[in-house]
Parts: sequence; C-alpha cells; structure tokens
Amino acid sequence: MDHLKERKNASGSAESGEGMEQYLARPGISRLRLLLENRLLSGGLIAALPLLGMAIWLAWGEANPWLIWACGLVSLLLAVGALLRVYRPLTSIAVRARELAGLPPDDPRLGGWVGDDFPAVETITNALDRIEQSLQELQALNRIVQLANSDSDLIRILSAILEEAVALLHADAGFVGHWDARAEVFRDVAACNMPLFSDREFRSRESLSSEVAKYKKAIFLEDYSRYPYRIKDLERFRFKATMGLPLLVDGECIGALVIQSVDPKRRFTHQDGLLLSAFANQAGAAFEKARLYQVAMDQLVELKIAQEKLAREGQELEAALANMVRVQEEERARIAADVHDGVVQMMVGGLCELQAAMARFPQDPDFVRTRQERARVLIRDSITQLRRVIFDLRPTILDNAGLLPAIKSLMEDFRQMSEINIEVHASGMPCRFSPEIEIGAYRIVQEAVNNATKHAHASSIQVNMRFTPGELEFRIRDDGLGFSIDEALPANEKKAGLIGMKERARSLGGSLSLSSTPGLGTQVLVNIPCMAPHPTTAGLVQDKDVDCLDSFDDEHVRLGQGSGHGS
Repeated sequence: MDHLKERKNASGSAESGEGMEQYLARPGISRLRLLLENRLLSGGLIAALPLLGMAIWLAWGEANPWLIWACGLVSLLLAVGALLRVYRPLTSIAVRARELAGLPPDDPRLGGWVGDDFPAVETITNALDRIEQSLQELQALNRIVQLANSDSDLIRILSAILEEAVALLHADAGFVGHWDARAEVFRDVAACNMPLFSDREFRSRESLSSEVAKYKKAIFLEDYSRYPYRIKDLERFRFKATMGLPLLVDGECIGALVIQSVDPKRRFTHQDGLLLSAFANQAGAAFEKARLYQVAMDQLVELKIAQEKLAREGQELEAALANMVRVQEEERARIAADVHDGVVQMMVGGLCELQAAMARFPQDPDFVRTRQERARVLIRDSITQLRRVIFDLRPTILDNAGLLPAIKSLMEDFRQMSEINIEVHASGMPCRFSPEIEIGAYRIVQEAVNNATKHAHASSIQVNMRFTPGELEFRIRDDGLGFSIDEALPANEKKAGLIGMKERARSLGGSLSLSSTPGLGTQVLVNIPCMAPHPTTAGLVQDKDVDCLDSFDDEHVRLGQGSGHGS
C-alpha cells in the first residue's frame, strides 16, 4: 500500500529535517529499542556475576592470577552470549521482515546494522507497521461482522462499514447504495462525510456508482472531477482519487460501494481494492440479510392475512350453512303448509262434493251435476297447486328443456307475482350442461332475482346470459335503491343470502361478485366454468310423475264425468 511505501522512505527523514530523537520515537523503533534494551540488560547482568564473585574473593582472600583469568574468561563468554541473544533474534526478524515487506533478499544477514541509517531496523519497523495495519483491518472487519450479526438496522450497518473503510484506506468520504437491476436505477442508502441523495435515482451514465453496478466491475479514478459521469452536486468537494466496487451476491449485483479522497497525491492501488472488497462483501451480505428479512416479514404478513381470511371464510361458511339449514326448514314448513292448507283442503272438499253427489244419485241429476262440477274444479286446483310445489322442489322444465327456457319461465313467474318488468337476454349458443351446473346456476339466478324483487324496490330487472364453450356467465342488474352490504344488513344475518350464492358458485368452480351503490341499483355477476356440453338423463322419474299430472287435465275429467253419467 502507498502509506507503507511512504514509511519505507522514512530512513531519509532524519536528514531532511526529522531529528534523531523524533526518528527513534517512532512506534516501530521504540518497540525494537525496548526489545534490545531488555535483552542487553539481562545479558549484562548475567555477564557481571563472575566479575562480582571475583571482586568479593579479592576483598576477602589472597589474589590468585589463574582465578582472575578464569573469572574474566567466564564473564567474556557470558557477554558474548548476551550479544548473541540480541543478534540472532534480530537477524531472523530482519530476514522475515524483508519477506513481509517484499524487498529483495540481497543480504539476509544484519551486516551494517550498527550505524546511523539502521537499514535492517527500518525493514523491521515497516514489517511491524504492516502487521499493525493488518491487525487494525482484522479488528475493523470483526467489528463489522459483529454489528452485522446483531439486530442493528441496515442503515446503521452500512454507515459503520463506510466509516471503517474510509478510516483504514485514508480516504475522506464514501457512500453505498442499492442497484435495481430491473429498472437499472441506483439509489443511495448511506453516506459518510458527504451528502446522501436518498431521494434521487441515478441511471446508467448518470453516476459512477450506476456504472459500477451495471457492468459489475471496479472503477479506479485518479481525478473524479474529470470523470464524464460525475455528479454535479459533488464538484464543490473537489474529490480526486476515487474507487468504486460492486456488491455481488450469487453473481448478481445488488449495489455499489464508493470511497473518495480530496488529497491530490492519493492513489488507490490494487491492494486497496482488495481491502475494500472485504468491506463490499459485508455490505452485500447486509443488503441480502435485509432483503431476506423483508421477504420473511412479507410472508408473515401474507400468512396472517391468509389466516384472517381463512377464519373469516370459515365464519362465512358457518353462516352459509346455518342459513342453508334455515332455508331448508322454512322450505319444508312452506311445503307442508301449502300441501296442508291447499292441496289437502281442496282434495277434502272435492271428496265431500263427490260424496254429496253420490248421496243424491240418481234421484236429482241436476244436483249431482253441480256437485260433480265443483269437485272437478277442486281437483283441478289441487293439481295446479301440487304442480307449483313440485316445480319449487325441482323445476321439471330444467330437465326437459334446458337452462335458458327454465330461466325464462322463472322470470315470467316473478313478473306475474311482482308486476316488475323483467327482461331476459341471451348471447352465444344455448346448450345443455351437467345437471349440477344447470340446477346451481338456476338457483343462483332465482336467489338474486328474489332479493331484487323483495328488497330493491326496483322497477325493472335485466338478466343477461352468455353461453360460451368454456364458461357460463350471468349478469343480474336492477335499478332499485342499492345498498351497502356492511351497513344494510343486521349483524346476525349479514351477507347470509350473498354468502349462500357465493358458496354455491364456488362449489361449481366459479365465482360471484356483487356491486351495489345506494341509489344506483345492484349488479350480480356470476362466472361458472363449464365442460363440454353433453346430454343428461337426470330426473326421468320426475318427468314420468309430471307427465301423469299433465295428462290429468280437464279433458280427462270430462271423459270421466261422461262415462260416469252414462253408466
């Protein structure tokens, strides 16, 4: 790195104005001096022990030349050993320092290390400074990793990455942003010592960051002011050296990290790029973590919505089932009342008339004829009433003629009962469908028109039917009062009829939607997917029963009357 090269030239700094005291006070020199002083002090103490013993012996005993020579020799050997304890480690450190600093090992020994320039000491100093720099880089990355693994938000993590990168690379400012590959737009997310353009979008050829992200390549600039795609708002900062790296996750670019310097002599090197790439990897991981967290939160929200929808649909289904049971019971009660109060009473009346006629036969032919006519009318009305009950249970015209005639017949009955103008329009090719689809569609239209005649106060109703090979569509529209579904119905009956129609349409694989505005009427739209039309044989027993009732008309009564009279 460049700052290490500047430190390599520090050996000449003493000659250019830096004093020896300042030179020796540098961190690397201070550590080395402390090491040498400790080694020399311990070695000197060890070498002085024999001399101290000899001095004590001379003070207390008679001088012996051989002993003096022996003590001196021992002291000399210990002193040489102390020097070796300094020289040998210093030699190995110097050789390793030359390898770390990338210097050619011309002389791996420490020749000439005792002098004014200290070349080996300078090599060791540079290596120690580089080790210290590497330690600072590791500590910075460790802080970033710990912060990224915490619960901190994305902005805080990216801001910390920028601050650490700017400080370690001796830059002055930087920013990091997100790249939207689909829209090809870059947006700033965090900045350090410069404005944050969070409200702006930079497309291709509008900023350096967008170029880095689009082409997934690093960009090194010596002078940012000469870059053709520079941001005009940053010209006042007079940035010079600039370096931008893409943020890659699984080969896809999700952003860019850019640092800048105002020092005209600063140049970002390949080694600086390798260091910045470590911070870029952490920034990319932070973006990906934030994305995954957002995806998880979105899925949780969707799951909660789905649970609420499921619970709501469950309640609606329970309401629909309760309403279905209620309708069934009401239908049974109505049928029982119709049969008891209508058919049964008329049959009883006809039976009484016939009994009265039989009592006067043949004495009073006119009386018998009158009673027989009354009985005939009562039986005919009973048949009509019974036909209506059977039709309500199962419209036989649906089995005999198909869906469109059955709907037209139903609308005619509604028209006669309510005196409302009801129109039926059909498009496409009417055809027969499965019995389930035909009876389901029939009941949906019946319920929708019944609601319109009872509650809408409409003057006209339109039923539009569209037949296609794959779909059956109904559109029932009235010009009535309209209503708000959430406000118009009581809480215990809310949406009961609508839910019943929806569930019936859903059971057929279709859908039902309702739109209503107070004062503008109501529209019900039903779409039912249909398979290929095919004939059906359902309801043959009912057809036979109906045929018997149809054949029992006035002509048969007259024939019976005539034969009875003739006998």
